[in-house]
Amino acid sequence: MKNLFTILLIIVFGTVNAQTTFKTVPGTGNISERQSNKTIKTEIFHSNNWKNVSSAAVKINPLTFEFEKSNGFNVQNRSETGEVTWMKGFVYQDKSQNLDFNAQSWLDAAAKVMNINQKSDRFEINAIHNDDKSQSHIRMDQLHHGIKVYGSEIILHAQNGKIFSQNGNYVSSAYLPGNTKVAISDFVAEEVVKKNLDNYHEDWNKLKKLGFEIGIDRWNTELVYYKHQDEFLLVYHISVYPNLGEHFEYFIDASNGQIIHHFSTICRAHNHDFSNDHKKEMIPPPDGPKVANATDLFGINRTIDTYEVDNIYFMIDGSREMFSSSQSIMPNDPVGAIWTVDLNNTSPINSNAEYTHVASEDNQWAASPEGVSAHYNGGKAYEYFKQTFGRESISGTGQNIISFVNVADEDGSSLGNAFWNGLGIYYGNGSNEFFPLGRGLDVAGHEMSHGVVQTTANLEYYGEPGAMNESFADIFGAMIDRDDWLIGEDVVRPGVFASGALRSMSDPHNGAQTGDFGRGWQPKHTNEKFNGPEDNNGVHINSGIPNHAFYLFANTIGKDRAEQIFYRALTSYLTRSSGFKELRFAVVQSANDLYGQAEVDAARAAFDQVGITDESQGDFEEEVDINPGADLLMVSDQDRNNILIFDLATQDAVFSPLTDIPQLSKPSITDDGSRVVFVG
Repeated sequence: MKNLFTILLIIVFGTVNAQTTFKTVPGTGNISERQSNKTIKTEIFHSNNWKNVSSAAVKINPLTFEFEKSNGFNVQNRSETGEVTWMKGFVYQDKSQNLDFNAQSWLDAAAKVMNINQKSDRFEINAIHNDDKSQSHIRMDQLHHGIKVYGSEIILHAQNGKIFSQNGNYVSSAYLPGNTKVAISDFVAEEVVKKNLDNYHEDWNKLKKLGFEIGIDRWNTELVYYKHQDEFLLVYHISVYPNLGEHFEYFIDASNGQIIHHFSTICRAHNHDFSNDHKKEMIPPPDGPKVANATDLFGINRTIDTYEVDNIYFMIDGSREMFSSSQSIMPNDPVGAIWTVDLNNTSPINSNAEYTHVASEDNQWAASPEGVSAHYNGGKAYEYFKQTFGRESISGTGQNIISFVNVADEDGSSLGNAFWNGLGIYYGNGSNEFFPLGRGLDVAGHEMSHGVVQTTANLEYYGEPGAMNESFADIFGAMIDRDDWLIGEDVVRPGVFASGALRSMSDPHNGAQTGDFGRGWQPKHTNEKFNGPEDNNGVHINSGIPNHAFYLFANTIGKDRAEQIFYRALTSYLTRSSGFKELRFAVVQSANDLYGQAEVDAARAAFDQVGITDESQGDFEEEVDINPGADLLMVSDQDRNNILIFDLATQDAVFSPLTDIPQLSKPSITDDGSRVVFVG
């Protein structure tokens, strides 16, 4: 490290002549820009030799500046290819600036540590979540040459507006290609997808045709960089509803139109394979919410909320805080409602799908126990998220909760499953192995929780992120129906599963033989992890591992604390491409955020017991040192006629002035603090 820093002055004469003058003074350090409330331009750095220089008896008013440590980072984890997946640090941030500005300040300072070339790569805010701890969590997408990198998302964490840590997954600039040309249009890519789909119907939105408004886009097409066989390609990422019962993700090579990957994002209650017409037209303005007593699929009398319009009662709950009567056009376009719709034993995949309201002329519902169960359970799931986390419905902003009942399989037979497809929850009426799926409160909670995952971390429904997606749905489903650790025990017919349930979080093996996935066996340790392509690379199978970690954790600290910690991990720390190792980090950090060392230790122990250990994620800490020396402040006066240097510890002037040459530009300082350059 040099013991001198140099001021380089570019003296400008008119517009063409220039002369460079050098002035050398003792010092070395790390300098970052700041600005006081008196609009004095400042820089901060470290100096080793300043004590050798006589100090002028000049003081800075201590109210003028906030003196803080200069930039430094503590990298707690890197990926196998060197990307920072978790780090804390300090970067000077101006409290008067917004989060967008301070986020950029952080990323500017961290670019070298992150191996990011700022000429080609930048990060763009896609969402900001403010929690009840006065923290803001800023989700940012990586853009390479202005195009998103699929799955590359970081989260910056701020306390009272100041960023202090970062986590997530991104790609170092060195691994990304140069500018790549696009050979086909998005229209051509969508045509490729249409030809590949088995059940693509042009007349797809039967609900809209009947006057029901659901607010969903059929196509979402975006050009992205996507990793395929260890190479990043420019592709069209296409999300499409071929009909109201299916939802697919496609990745189309933008250079040749080839399909390089695709999968279904339908989140089903299980992945096991075994060998009253009240249709109403658009009608006058609403009369308002009503209450009914009705019998559900268990034969239990439930109190449900309905809605009366022109003397007809609809299975629409407009009694909740999220409901907006002023924005709603009832009954076909409610806003902020819990809404149950009848598919009349047709399949949403087929062109003959028949959607009608679940309705009654007298607010009696004996003809629709399926609707009563779905409606009641949808309300209970809503209440759980509202009362436990303060979350307003699926999206957190009062999104409709739509349940579809009497859903048939594609071939017209009774459907022994339930699923979430991004639009709503679909309930089949059962099969030889299953009772009607609407019976299960945990099933309703599971499917709605998929929507919560989708609108927070949006974990990709494939591989480890997909297994975590399923696991969070099981976790919250089990917490909504919290009297046991079983999933689906109320919908499984006797003798199908040894445990009497679809899954068991306390024992993921579920009483089945090892590897008998059809009978509910799941791994409960990473050494049993399934690695085959089936089930979207094992989303329903490998969810047993994080499920069991949650069970162990909750058994140690209690369900109340465990659910808060996992919810915070989901909403504040996980990203679309997060895997098991990121889940451990997120849970441990959330335990520390919310509680204390006992909960942190319990989280670590739970993940250790299922094989998600520190060693499996390459645990290390890397101190990215700030430059050595004392903290000094470089100040330019308001007229930019003088540069002064002050010691932050004593608030004494070290050089007063350092130079009296007027500055025509803001001074720039090298990373090691050895040189200051400006135009003068």
